[in-house]
Amino acid sequence: INPDVFTYYYSSIQIMDEVQRGIYNIRNNMRNNNFVITGPSYYDKTELAKMIAKQLADKKIISTNKIARISGDAFNRVNLEAKAVKLLDGVIIIQNADVITHEACVKLSNMLDKYADRVVVILESSRSVQSLFSEDEDIRQFFSSVISLPPFSVDFMIDYIRTYLADRNMGISQEAEI
Repeated sequence: INPDVFTYYYSSIQIMDEVQRGIYNIRNNMRNNNFVITGPSYYDKTELAKMIAKQLADKKIISTNKIARISGDAFNRVNLEAKAVKLLDGVIIIQNADVITHEACVKLSNMLDKYADRVVVILESSRSVQSLFSEDEDIRQFFSSVISLPPFSVDFMIDYIRTYLADRNMGISQEAEI
């Protein structure tokens, strides 16, 4: 992974480890190695998902840089069987996956079962993985990579500001950290 791509948005070592582990898992076996990004709503999970998709394309893990973004509400209404072929060899980002219905989960499970080695799905959720998949355990098998974005803390914000400033050849004084 190119850490510079992610540093601007997320400077947490934990997050970077989860991203690297997920990309490594997909590189070794695409089947069932899709992503779930969970965390508070103030995070820009879509930006992180797009950066992961870019890394997958750059490393030739997926053969194109196609990204399809769709909200959970819209995903509930889409005819996935009709659209599946257009989505192959790319990444599908489902925003607000918290609202995906059981019927939509079944459609997604069927698509992933059929095309698991040709598509990567990234679900974005403000809920935990356990809560997200509580009603549809069958789909959980397809999502082995979880990125849990922690709530902002003072230490996290200081690390983020330090990284942001360091990228611009600037620094922060110890007095400002207090």
